[in-house]
Amino acid sequence: MTWCNGNTTDFDSVIHGSNPCVTSKIKIMENLIIPAQIAVSASVFWVWTVRHRQVIADFQKFRLSEQAFIHVGLTKMVLAFLLAFSVVAPVMRVPAALGMTFMMLAAQYYHEQFGSPLTRRLPSAILGLLCLYILISSF
Repeated sequence: MTWCNGNTTDFDSVIHGSNPCVTSKIKIMENLIIPAQIAVSASVFWVWTVRHRQVIADFQKFRLSEQAFIHVGLTKMVLAFLLAFSVVAPVMRVPAALGMTFMMLAAQYYHEQFGSPLTRRLPSAILGLLCLYILISSF
């Protein structure tokens, strides 16, 4: 085992003030999960509240019903809330991130089917990748 201070002493020997480098890398990954959760949650809340007129226009372009708009919006808002809440209740992190990943994949599907430009596809792609990062980092 190589320690972050360069020492190669085995675990049986006591080295005060040093941790394996693997531990520090894992800690960095853990520290980035919460900002990712907050970024995804805040983005979804912002889009579905402040920019809701654009979302309505997209749903009309995709020929989706008003009922689909309500269901998708409600689902995304609940998942965004659960993702934000999982900062203090980590047990909700994986189900919320998994659900949000699925929703972002669905958004990508519809943008692809109707030939949306890259600028319209990019936000859901980035949020989907952040959700995948949250999922992978949670295990």
